[in-house]
Amino acid sequence: MSAARYSVGASGELRVTERHGAPRPLGRIDVAWNMLTWWGTPRPIVKDLLHIATAVHHIDRIAPREKSGDGVWGPPPRRIDVELRVSEPGHWLGVNDELNQLLRWLTDDDWNLSFQRAQDVRLTQEDCHLERLKEAEEIALFSGGLDSLAGAHIRIQEHDRPLYLLSSLGTPVREHFQKQACAALDASRCRWMGFQHRLRRHGRLITPNRTRGFLFLSAAAAAADTLGIKTVSTYECGVGALNLPMNGAQIGAQNTRATHPRTLRRLESILRRVLETDLRLELPFLLLTKGELCRRTGDALGKLARASNSCDETERSKKDLREHCGVCTSCLLRRASLYAVLGDADPSTYRCHETRRNGRYQIEAFHAQARRFATMNRYQDLVDHSRTVDDAVDYLTTRGTSLHHAQEQVLSLFKRHADEVLSFYRERSPSDLSPRPRRSRTKSPHHDLFPATG
Repeated sequence: MSAARYSVGASGELRVTERHGAPRPLGRIDVAWNMLTWWGTPRPIVKDLLHIATAVHHIDRIAPREKSGDGVWGPPPRRIDVELRVSEPGHWLGVNDELNQLLRWLTDDDWNLSFQRAQDVRLTQEDCHLERLKEAEEIALFSGGLDSLAGAHIRIQEHDRPLYLLSSLGTPVREHFQKQACAALDASRCRWMGFQHRLRRHGRLITPNRTRGFLFLSAAAAAADTLGIKTVSTYECGVGALNLPMNGAQIGAQNTRATHPRTLRRLESILRRVLETDLRLELPFLLLTKGELCRRTGDALGKLARASNSCDETERSKKDLREHCGVCTSCLLRRASLYAVLGDADPSTYRCHETRRNGRYQIEAFHAQARRFATMNRYQDLVDHSRTVDDAVDYLTTRGTSLHHAQEQVLSLFKRHADEVLSFYRERSPSDLSPRPRRSRTKSPHHDLFPATG
């Protein structure tokens, strides 16, 4: 097990102490919000929350991983000790075990957070204010993917009330597309907020980053607390939120758990205790397939599809920044879902050739998974595939659904998803790929490894 001890000061100064060595500086973590979308001055405990979440996120990205010894089970877990300077350490000590367990669930690593008192946690920007949206009762995570954009459209139309949309900003290119996606919505009914964070340092980042959901949800909770809002939502459809393994080669946190029901329930419990509020973290579209989510947008679907981006491939790998690779699992899910509603009228651009990261393996594994789901006739069949589906049932029962009915709903969800995927594969044969051409990469000062969640 690899080990390192990190410390983060009240102003974001990051240091590491390696085995038998002296502390050495790694850089500084900066936290800021888009100047036009700041929402007020947070309480000290809320500044602590942002400080902890950004520190964990960036340490997760730089803490080295050992190479796998057997090539099958993945790299061994890291031991990551982090000392954080916070304004109210007593509040955090009370939830420290739960917080370490949540991070272990998200990353498969052994985290040990400790807290020391700081006179004040300093965020980069604290002095800009945003007028409160009248009647707004919800803050939604907004990646610019199809789920988040379609979900926002549905909530605005069906609930007839405004909402806040919060984005975690990466590269300038990603920020530009998130703003463009937001522009596809009724501007009078939503307000976009951009949360920016970066580590000023040089060096290689570790991928994948599994704590992005913790950071994204924590930032939304911080905004909700300051605005006096009690609901934070993520509009991920159920299949994407649960993100079950495609086959036995994917284990543990190799499948991201950013918006998994267990993640939301555990973090909700922590936030309620620390912030002393009845904040709710919601998955309003947990029981919808992505195709069903798309269908509920009605005539707006074409516009929303054009404005959104669901591809796992980063901007650096694309010459045309609007295109999708078409072969990563996020693209395959998007293509099958839009085909279920629009048929051949999907306005998205797909390259549909192998890349360095995605190709025939993803296409065949995604297809095989759908075939397995189609054969499942009992809820236990789904549990045998992955016990984490029980977390969806637990989530539903805490919202008032009976145990038996919740199990039936979750099984039905995956069978309807399988119907959408298998119909797409039968009629459009996504395995027919063109050769990968040589092409120059788009240059960018940052490598954004925040995969689209829509």
